[in-house]
Order: sequence, then structure tokens, then C-alpha cells
Amino acid sequence: MKYNAQFCMLLFTMCACAEVKSSAINTDGMYANFDLYVEGSLVKASASFKVGDAISNTYIELDPADTVSASNTTESMALTHAELFNAHVYNGVFTVTEPDAEYTFALNRENETSAPNSTVSLPMGIQITTPSNNSTYSLSSGSAIEIKWENRTEDLINVEMSGDCVNYFSTGEITDSAAFTIVGSDITPDEPIGGCDATITVERLRQGNIDPAYEDGSVKARQTVTITLQIDP
Repeated sequence: MKYNAQFCMLLFTMCACAEVKSSAINTDGMYANFDLYVEGSLVKASASFKVGDAISNTYIELDPADTVSASNTTESMALTHAELFNAHVYNGVFTVTEPDAEYTFALNRENETSAPNSTVSLPMGIQITTPSNNSTYSLSSGSAIEIKWENRTEDLINVEMSGDCVNYFSTGEITDSAAFTIVGSDITPDEPIGGCDATITVERLRQGNIDPAYEDGSVKARQTVTITLQIDP
């Protein structure tokens, strides 16, 4: 199984996590984080809850009286609990992958205010047209890498490049212009260490609407595509 840099950072931050039961927290004291990730013919859904805000390290474990579910027009399921280093996450897998398909996350509480209506729709998939997969790039040339993809949208984009012989690069969330150029100096290490296979990942991200019953939160859906570049020294 492959793990990306974001996942490894998540594991690192989890080591310092605290936890609390949901029965001790009002809904309007929760930060909710909902995420959809399209992977092939499946959509992976995840939900987590924290006390306060996004940077909090105090995760909330739902008591039996509280459940979180996700649904689309044809599927609905309770999300399954998983725990790692006191971080509590709730997961599910769906099969509706069409662009603009709407998903709803619902927190149902017997003894507190429920939050049944956090919604987001899936963004369009991505096809990188330039550069081609497994093409070669020379670090010593210092030339820029022009990346182009189909279907410019109103969603956000994140472009990343990583590899053992290049500096990690990420744009962060930027406007989708169907193209981005990585400057050669941004990925060239101060002391070159030879060649390697590097990956370029383009992620399209759509933000949804969080239920107003929460103190705050985020609900997002993502589509990604990755190609490999053969890096020469």
C-alpha cells in the first residue's frame, strides 16, 4: 500500500492527539471534517470531529447515541469507526462517481442537536495531457515543467511533485486554469543526488456546505491523477 506525504504527516500529528466522548460536547462546540475521495470506480468517504477548530488535536469519539452517516441519491450507510493514536475517524465506501453527484453527511444525536445536512458534490475527473507519463526530465537543464490538463473548471486545484532526487513541491489550493508551470529551481536540490522516478499529482478539489449546527467545519470532494517522470541528473 502506498502512502502520500499528507497521510504520513497525519500519522505524525496523530501521535499527540487527545480524545473526548461526544456526550461531553455540544454540537455547536464541534469542528466537523468530511472528505470524499474518488479512487477508480469507488468513492471513499471519511468523517472526523474535533473540539473547537481545525487546528485542535482533541478528537471526538461518538457515543452509541450519536452516529454519522453519508448518502447519495442511491446509497446510504453508517460510517464505520476507526481509531489510531487517539484520532477517531469514520469511513465508508460508495460507488456513485459521476461528476456533480451530491453527497450528504449527517450527524444524528439522540440527546443533542443533530447536524444532518453537510453537502458536497463530486468534481470532474482530471486527464493530464502534458507531460506524458514516463517521459524524461533533466534536472541539469534547469528548464521549467509545463503541466496541462483537460477540462478547466471553477473548482480548486493542487499540483504536487515529489521524488527521492527532487525537492518536494506543492502549489496549495489555487484556481483551476488547466495549466501550471513548475520552475526548475523549485525542484532542484542544492546537492543533486542522481536520478529517480518522480511523481506529479494534480488534485481537483470542490468545497461544499457545512451544516450550521456545528461551530465550524469543512466538507470537500477530491479527484486526483498521478503521472511518473523519469528524472535524469
